[in-house]
Amino acid sequence: MPIWPSRDKNAGLMDRTPGIIKPCNFLLVEDDPNDVLFVQQEFKRTAKNIRLSVVSDGIEAMRYLEGRDMYKDRQKYPAPHLIMLDLKMPRFSGFDFLEWLRFKAPDQLHFIPVVVLSSSNLPQDVARAYALGVNSFIVKPVNWEDFRYRLQVLATYWAENVETPEFPTTVPIGKGAAQSILAPLQAARGRAQV
Repeated sequence: MPIWPSRDKNAGLMDRTPGIIKPCNFLLVEDDPNDVLFVQQEFKRTAKNIRLSVVSDGIEAMRYLEGRDMYKDRQKYPAPHLIMLDLKMPRFSGFDFLEWLRFKAPDQLHFIPVVVLSSSNLPQDVARAYALGVNSFIVKPVNWEDFRYRLQVLATYWAENVETPEFPTTVPIGKGAAQSILAPLQAARGRAQV
């Protein structure tokens, strides 16, 4: 029997009788320490089944996903079921990271879902992010209560309602399969350049 969350924004989506909830690994790619703290606090408070790992930019996210350098230990740094990505970061932006993830990363990484968490609501940023294969684009609200609510919705949806591939995948994903699925994204890539 499903457990339906309360519609009362003040009650919190996670304030209900827990059902069978699978553990879920989220990777937050965010350079703003305040936003990192907000997300960590909210997930700690409400999303007990989510293990949150944090990196500060796209280069660190690449290293994390590839299991390079300090991220080799997959017990300590598990492969994520979802990436939450800021767009405006120094060194290697969220757009740079998306381009790498969808077109240059090892095949099994191409399919990890990405949710953009950005303070930008510029139409060109939204369009470019979707052209680069994001699964969702959430604008960070200025009001803390609204931000908390959006984080709760995101956690509930991705951790409790969505199936994502396990990595390393047991299903062989050959270059041909990944390329045939990604071909439309690659075609859109040229149109997404701003």
